[in-house]
Amino acid sequence: MFSENCGIYAIFCLVTGKLYIGSSSNLTRRFGQHRNALEKNKSKSTLLQRAWNKYGSDAFQFFTIEICNPENLLKEEEFYILLFQSYTRTLGFNIRIIPNSNLGVKKSEEEKEKMRLRRLGTPNSEESKQRMREQWAENHEKWVKEISERRGRSFTLVSPTGEIHTGKGIGQLAIKHGLSRSGVGHLLNGDKNHNTVKGWHLPGYEPEYHDLLNSWGQKVRVKKGEIREFAIQNNLSYQSLLRVANKGRDHHKGWAHTSRSDLYVTLLGPNGEEETICRGYQLELVKKYNLRACGISHVITGRILHSDGWCLKENSHKVHNVYRVQCPDGVVIPIHKGQVMEVAKKLGIRGQYLVQIVTGHKTEYKGYKAIAA
Repeated sequence: MFSENCGIYAIFCLVTGKLYIGSSSNLTRRFGQHRNALEKNKSKSTLLQRAWNKYGSDAFQFFTIEICNPENLLKEEEFYILLFQSYTRTLGFNIRIIPNSNLGVKKSEEEKEKMRLRRLGTPNSEESKQRMREQWAENHEKWVKEISERRGRSFTLVSPTGEIHTGKGIGQLAIKHGLSRSGVGHLLNGDKNHNTVKGWHLPGYEPEYHDLLNSWGQKVRVKKGEIREFAIQNNLSYQSLLRVANKGRDHHKGWAHTSRSDLYVTLLGPNGEEETICRGYQLELVKKYNLRACGISHVITGRILHSDGWCLKENSHKVHNVYRVQCPDGVVIPIHKGQVMEVAKKLGIRGQYLVQIVTGHKTEYKGYKAIAA
């Protein structure tokens, strides 16, 4: 195992398309050293410094090409210098093909002057620069493919649609299908916490599921590894839902583990509706039927028998005297005992007359009349 901060890097000029290839056992520090030297006009790479001075810092990008073992730094650096041909004046800023060939060598003033004169060539025309950019764009995918085939990791994975993908180079697979490279790596390593990555899995993998109850008491199965996406789709908290799935929490927004079916109660409505909800989360029922939240809460806890005509299914036999009243438009509405005055207020008629109608003391009032149950 080696540091992820050790490897091969490149400095790319967006204007000319030229590259400078280097290596370091500490990439973060090396990037800082390069930038600091270039900004102070003290870079040891003359060609790179001239380009920096001419085009400015915004024309350059620093990026890592490959993470590798410290013992292989010079060997890998030489490989990429040859691959990208960054030692040529038309494609790069590197002076040497072999990185360590000039270590400790002191050049004479005469040699330095010859090098200076040799580097003072005619500036590239805009057409030449454009051709180099096009060449870079055409060859970049081929170079990346060559690197993947040469050093890439072999894989065989099954996509969410059931297609089998086989090849080398998990980096290209990750980029092409929008996956996390580290996630694919964990998957190939057999990490028990990474059985799937966005539905991708190893051949022969049998998915495991979380068995949950939604806020209406209905059973829902969610694949392990996909609970984050499921939580986002249903406007739930991923961490809270995961704790519910692992039995570390009773419920979250009415969602609970199937082993906690005791958290759910069934309510009956005035028109024969039957709904199952989670104790402590009656918000969706209240919104669906425009009910009073406090009243439904009292019904669930047993403080009262009914509210807005709703009662617990187990207590339905205790709710007596359900009156049926026909409205002037012919619609028949049920009215529970104790709610007559409340219903009268909603209908816009005097409560005492509605009481007389349901109790049989009055046959009709403003088109409202009682009907035998």
